[in-house]
Amino acid sequence: MSKLFYGLILGWGLTVAVESTLAGVVQVAFFDPLQLVSAEDPVSGVRLDLFYGRNERVDGLDLGLLNRTKNGGSGLAIGLVGNWGDEVPEPESGVYDGVQCAGGFNGVDRFRGVQVAVGLNWVRDEGAGLQLALFANGVNGSMTGLQVAEVNYVKHRVRGAQLGAGLVTALNWAGDVRGAQINVGILAMNYAGSVHGVQLNIGLGGNHARDVVGAQVGVTLNTARTLRGFQLGLINYAGDFRGVQVGLLNLNPEGFWPAYPLVHARF
Repeated sequence: MSKLFYGLILGWGLTVAVESTLAGVVQVAFFDPLQLVSAEDPVSGVRLDLFYGRNERVDGLDLGLLNRTKNGGSGLAIGLVGNWGDEVPEPESGVYDGVQCAGGFNGVDRFRGVQVAVGLNWVRDEGAGLQLALFANGVNGSMTGLQVAEVNYVKHRVRGAQLGAGLVTALNWAGDVRGAQINVGILAMNYAGSVHGVQLNIGLGGNHARDVVGAQVGVTLNTARTLRGFQLGLINYAGDFRGVQVGLLNLNPEGFWPAYPLVHARF
């Protein structure tokens, strides 16, 4: 009887020890709240979301159908449908450091690393690294690095490049570009509030910016409110202009003549 009693005590102790060791290290979730680790707790190790899992954060390997965190994470996240981080208003919170891969979408407050999605990569605040998507990348703050998709959007500043490509349509849009916008497609278009660098467009949509310090190179149309640099295209338009325009028709309403054929230079 005493051996049985001590055996039960030993078994119970081992069970508690194993559970304590694995708590927060291994997560298996069918859907919240049917999961091993509570949604209020973080996971540092491996999380397997058979359908839908939710935790404070995940640092390590995150695999599943739909992976959700409340306050960012780090490592590698692979979601067949997507990876999603809740909105966290505090600065420096809600950051994902690492790689996110999704069959549908990736969405976080802030990211540093790589986002790869068939559908959409979305960042509510600041991004740094690479966004690669078949359809669209969006950053509602500023981006440092490279965006590659059919549609690329940055609300504020891009330090790096936007590369858009599509069989028919392609769009790069940014508030301020310090680097390059490159676009290829039948109806491809680049737009920026200001550009310090290059806009390159191979498509019917052209390059458009309010202020350019650098170059606009397009197959069809280049427009700028102010230009300090170079324009090359079928039709070029610049308001306040210092530099060189090369095209079939060069428009400069503030010049001596409003239109110039082939080459127009003003310094």
